[in-house]
Amino acid sequence: MDYKQVEKRMNDEIDRLSNLPDDLIHKILSFVGIKCAIETSALSSRWRFIWTSMPYLDFLVEDFSTPPKLSQFVTQVLSRRNNLVEVFSIKLRFRGYFSQEFVKQLLNYAFSHNIRQLDITWLYEKGIDYPLSLICSRSLTHLSLRKKYVYRIGKGYGFTSTSTLKLPLLTSLYLEDIIFCCDDDSDKCVGIFSECVNLKILTLKGCKVTGFSHLNICLPLLSNLTLADVHGKLNSVNLSLSFAPFYYSLEKVELCVTHSIVSAHKMVCLFQQLQRVKYLTLNMEILEFLSSSVELISNQPSPFANLKSLHIYPIKDLSEVRNDVKMSSEVKNYLLENSPSATFTMVSREVFTS
Repeated sequence: MDYKQVEKRMNDEIDRLSNLPDDLIHKILSFVGIKCAIETSALSSRWRFIWTSMPYLDFLVEDFSTPPKLSQFVTQVLSRRNNLVEVFSIKLRFRGYFSQEFVKQLLNYAFSHNIRQLDITWLYEKGIDYPLSLICSRSLTHLSLRKKYVYRIGKGYGFTSTSTLKLPLLTSLYLEDIIFCCDDDSDKCVGIFSECVNLKILTLKGCKVTGFSHLNICLPLLSNLTLADVHGKLNSVNLSLSFAPFYYSLEKVELCVTHSIVSAHKMVCLFQQLQRVKYLTLNMEILEFLSSSVELISNQPSPFANLKSLHIYPIKDLSEVRNDVKMSSEVKNYLLENSPSATFTMVSREVFTS
């Protein structure tokens, strides 16, 4: 095939894409990021302004050599974008220092355009304070924050211990490596989720509660909860978490903790608060240190009466250093005695690491 044939074939492909409706083209371009979407404006007059009505804005740090260049690009995109078009989602993955003013500008634009999904990944070595008041939306349904966000509760940080995420329509929340802390001497309860009344899926991974505070989870519609190495000052009910006593909707729970983070007593107390769960996933290390405290559960009734599935898996990073401990029959009976028909699955370390 010579050059002219290749060129004709490419033009034919572009023409077929050009005939698609805008919303379908937007969806296709959402997989390549806004920078590549803008570059398609050189294809033809049909493509010249199509990026300006993109409802999906994906900004990646890998596309820019320095933080100022990414900041400048984001500002230009927001200023040249069709201001009448709502924003469905924003993904922002960036590294280095960005001013609070820049973050505020981006979030204000997103919230004023009725954003539904917001995903921010911060690749910065030091914690940076941003007030929770920046995250306030009546349209957001999914929020994901990863890495090095420090939310301080207390004096001297511009907001009080009553600061919350004001997200009434939020149904899914993912927080990774978030630090919740109280810096005065009072025993404050961090009620960050209290105004997320529609939250159904909550994932806390590597989060930390420090100071004299504990994290309060009181979400009547919550059905899916994942706690992975949530740790810190454990002066409250288990894992620094306190749950509402009416968790009728909570069906699926995944817990991943290590012996260095939580005691067997606190884990048993947590189980008592999750009595209605139907699908439970635990890492093997939880069961191993429960097995080392059999006397603690010997006189305890099984907390789970509605289990349909119990899944056990090991933590890969610990598989080589803790391969000599097994789950005891007492622990297995403790978990499944009141749910004899539940499906029980345990992934061995050998399978998990192969």
